Amino acid sequence: MLRLLFLTLALFFSSVLLASPSQTDSLKQELAASHGVRKVDLLNQLSEKYRVKVPAEALTYGQQALQLATKLRYEAGIAEALGNVGEYYLNNGNYDEALRYFRSALAMGKTINKKPVIAVFLSKIGVVYYFLGEYKEALEYSHQALPMHREHNQLQELADNLSVISYIYNARGNVQKALDYSLQALRVRQQLRDYNEIAKSLNSIGDFYLKQNNLSKSLENYRQSLATSRKVDNKRGIAFSMNNIGTVYMRQGEPGHALRYYQTALHIHRQLDNQFQVAVSLNNLGNAYLSLDRYEQARRNFESALGLFQKLRNKQHSATVLSQIGKSYLEQQQTGKALKYHMQALELAKATDSQPLLRDMYKAVADIYLAMNQSQEFMKYYRYYEALHNALELEQNKIKIAEMQAAFEEEKSRKELEEIKADRKIQVMELDRQKTIRNFLLVCIALSVAFSAVLFSFYRLKNRSNEQLKEQHAIISHQNEELSQINTRLNTLNEKLVSSEAELRKSNETKDKFFSIIAHDLRSPLATFTAFLSVLSGKDHAFTTEQITEIAIGTEKSLRNLSALLNNLLQWSQSQMGHIRYDPEAVWMYEAAQQTISLLSDEARNKDIHIQATVGHDVFAYADRNMLSFVLRNLLSNAIKFTPQDGRICIECTVQAEGMLQVVVADSGVGISPENILKLFGLASSFTTPGTADERGTGLGLVLCKEFVEKNKGRIWVESKVNEGSRFHFTIPKYGS
Repeated sequence: MLRLLFLTLALFFSSVLLASPSQTDSLKQELAASHGVRKVDLLNQLSEKYRVKVPAEALTYGQQALQLATKLRYEAGIAEALGNVGEYYLNNGNYDEALRYFRSALAMGKTINKKPVIAVFLSKIGVVYYFLGEYKEALEYSHQALPMHREHNQLQELADNLSVISYIYNARGNVQKALDYSLQALRVRQQLRDYNEIAKSLNSIGDFYLKQNNLSKSLENYRQSLATSRKVDNKRGIAFSMNNIGTVYMRQGEPGHALRYYQTALHIHRQLDNQFQVAVSLNNLGNAYLSLDRYEQARRNFESALGLFQKLRNKQHSATVLSQIGKSYLEQQQTGKALKYHMQALELAKATDSQPLLRDMYKAVADIYLAMNQSQEFMKYYRYYEALHNALELEQNKIKIAEMQAAFEEEKSRKELEEIKADRKIQVMELDRQKTIRNFLLVCIALSVAFSAVLFSFYRLKNRSNEQLKEQHAIISHQNEELSQINTRLNTLNEKLVSSEAELRKSNETKDKFFSIIAHDLRSPLATFTAFLSVLSGKDHAFTTEQITEIAIGTEKSLRNLSALLNNLLQWSQSQMGHIRYDPEAVWMYEAAQQTISLLSDEARNKDIHIQATVGHDVFAYADRNMLSFVLRNLLSNAIKFTPQDGRICIECTVQAEGMLQVVVADSGVGISPENILKLFGLASSFTTPGTADERGTGLGLVLCKEFVEKNKGRIWVESKVNEGSRFHFTIPKYGS
């Protein structure tokens, strides 16, 4: 029962930055007059300062910093802001969201190649995996970060990481290693004189004494941690120490005393809105009430804790609470209900990697079958328990043997070092002998070189006359080559003139077609508008309100098409004259997709079309932001246009080989025939068709899309079948490639 409490109550890993009112006021005053990168830094600092005392404000400042840093393309600020938002979710027990933000921050750290940033977020991901009960992954990420913290002298982060590793080893049953890492963390924190962190280490050491059942020493360390946290008004630390002291009283058989400490801890965690620790405190209260035989109150607290753990998707803690509910029914001789809850706990335990938890669940189920006098079932589950228990003991023995082997290897290495030192004198004498031989050989080589030089001089004199003849022949050959090159250049110039003439002819034909498009597409909306005004100005006609509305709607559509055409014509003409500047930068694809969807949401809503974006939070493109926005907007607008009522559209973004991203806009619309696909991206064909709600196009949108994608070093294409929808693909470089 107490195993869960031991593993969770002493933990408060997130950094505690408590700022005085004067500090935060000073930052706020500077923030009001700041801008640019400095404003991002101040927002991130305020997010850290409010992290413990006012978590909601910490989240607000972190989100503002992320938005501004993304706009400014301030990569270090983006990483820090992602981390601050992730810290908020970590401290509130929302581990899935915390993991998502920390992974994005880690990806940005790798993009800008900042090892200190990479180290911090490797550690944070390790913490999240610890809370999720995935100890293998937690240990892997934490050990990756450890040498980086030492290399860059990140003492605060080093202490936190050592503490995390200590808890991971403790959870896996390696108490000696856990204690060693915890003491290392305490020494670093004492060096920093950081009282919040010292309080953490005192809690950790108290845990080890608790596991050894040294209750007096355990209580002493917990009380010291509580006093230290009160000294700096660290509410989170106070709550953890309260929970731990309550656990000691439970071990001492004083659940009444434990109840008071658990209730205080629960009250503080609710103030801090930390859902995970609220669940832990509720579970503790349930255990205290269970020890006092107050079964209904115990089960109410257990069920509240279970709901929160399930919401947080924490299988290990959920299994433990289910087991405690089953135990409460067993103590009341309600074996059927007890078995039901224990079997649920057993199934959850199988889904975790905690072998000790699975062993305990097998034992609990076996005990219930024993109480029910079902000997066959009892023996079945007891054998499972016994096999796993023996395997865990064997594993512990292997760890102890490995530690002994390491000590033996260390002693062996020391003796070998002494033997090496003894042999070194002999090697020095041998080196002196070899040096004498080497000097003799060098003298011989020098004499040989001198003799060779004399022979070479005679050889050189002999061949000089032959070389003069060769030089004259080379001059004549060079003159012939120059004449040949002149002829080649003349031929090349002739070819370029022919090619230029062909391109000029093609350009004139394209421009003729372009002006034809303008004349055709401008005529229709202007004619509609003129006819409407003519009808309205006629004195012989009287129209109803419905008729005027119908005519006005048709005219509005014509004018909207006219406006879209003029906008595309302006974009096209600027592109052709070179007025559109290609200015690539880092673009967060998740944000770009969401902004495009928001911009066109009204059009989609009018046709009850559902739009979904499948874009990772750690994906950044290297592209011109305005051109990319135009392409996404145009493709999504076309998808809405050709998708019928209640249709679906999806925007996807995946990382491809050779540093490229592939973006796909897929719809469930009417599709395009093979012969029409060939007309889509060419100006000469001016291909356009009405949409499913009779929407009109300009015929220039996809032409511009193709030109803008190619300016960004990508390509665009389409896959479509009639009545099965279309998939427009384009590629664009990945940022950092």
